Amino acid sequence: MYKKIFAFVCALVMSAGICSPMDTALAVYADSNEVTAVSEDEQYAEILYDEEYGRYYILDNEGNKLPVNMSYDTDRECFVTSDNKRLNLVQNAKIEVPEHEYPDDSMYAELPDGNAMLFRNMQYYNSIYEEAEGHKITAIGYGFLTPWIHDDNYKYIDDNKPELGIKLTVPDNITYCGPRSLLTWGLDELYLSKNLLCIEESAFMVYDGTLMNNDTFSDLELNDGLKYIGSKAFFGYSALKEVEIPASVEYIGDYSLGYYTDIEKLEKDIENKEEGVTYDSRSSEKYYKKVDNFTIYGYRGTEAENYAKKNDFKFVALDKEEEHITGDVNGDNDINVTDVNLIAAHVKGIRALSGESQNFGDVNSDGDINVTDISLIAAHVKGIRALSERRTEGTV
Repeated sequence: MYKKIFAFVCALVMSAGICSPMDTALAVYADSNEVTAVSEDEQYAEILYDEEYGRYYILDNEGNKLPVNMSYDTDRECFVTSDNKRLNLVQNAKIEVPEHEYPDDSMYAELPDGNAMLFRNMQYYNSIYEEAEGHKITAIGYGFLTPWIHDDNYKYIDDNKPELGIKLTVPDNITYCGPRSLLTWGLDELYLSKNLLCIEESAFMVYDGTLMNNDTFSDLELNDGLKYIGSKAFFGYSALKEVEIPASVEYIGDYSLGYYTDIEKLEKDIENKEEGVTYDSRSSEKYYKKVDNFTIYGYRGTEAENYAKKNDFKFVALDKEEEHITGDVNGDNDINVTDVNLIAAHVKGIRALSGESQNFGDVNSDGDINVTDISLIAAHVKGIRALSERRTEGTV
């Protein structure tokens, strides 16, 4: 009976136009005390783990890795993945929270390591619990957040002053935020887990069931150890002008940072009756706009720098470029008799300097290392004439 009522609620929400079928992932289906008959040919989706990026995924029939998205199948009365496989989900026993009017029936899936991915709380609470039926909750699944309910992990900064805005807190027990797991309507402060490994596609995107951007949130702090940022993970934050990306991040998806919807252009095209343009077109790349002067702080040679270059964003390196003294061919930050001997051995053909060492052995920059360079370095070591020229390491 409970499931029938839930299916009816999902259908009612969709028919009212409040959200799409993919947005009605309000809960998982099977519960601990009730077993639903399943046909012999019913296919279950197994949630797997990608250690490289800290991601959870499922495999389609061709063996492709897919994010753990889901929607509610009213005919089968269960939640299914994007390739129509049934998700093996469990309804938790009631969780008693003193501040809550009702006990909470949390919905989760058991993960390969025995921990749990939390999908939805049946009472619409935004509580990210630490455990469910003995399973530590380490992941937040598709469609978890109910953005119109303010309590627990998604609530007013100050209950007595709602005008200060809303904050979202992802506790430190969480390592994974799934696709569209924490969409928000309003967000002014965000506190992420210090142990996040993966932020999936559209995880914190400004909720696209409404035509708006977030023009108040401006401070995003990402933890060291984070590996993966999916496409459009932080799409829609027009006031977010800069972000520091840790060196640990190995993948950043398209439009994940520094983009929002050009609502003005969209509304103008609708007003001009552009062919095929509706408010649903907000999801089209045609209406993606860059945040003005968006700046990425990061480390040279990392994914942060790659993403900045790919999107023509300003990049500010946090690692200082190492300096190397001209004449210091062995790189010990000192010019002494050892350097004289090394260059002399190179000139005499006894032992050649490496390519990088040659850059700093050619002290007069004539393109050749010879007795002149030996004489100049020797004069520096003897205190006759100092070598004042310095070069940046790796340059000629």
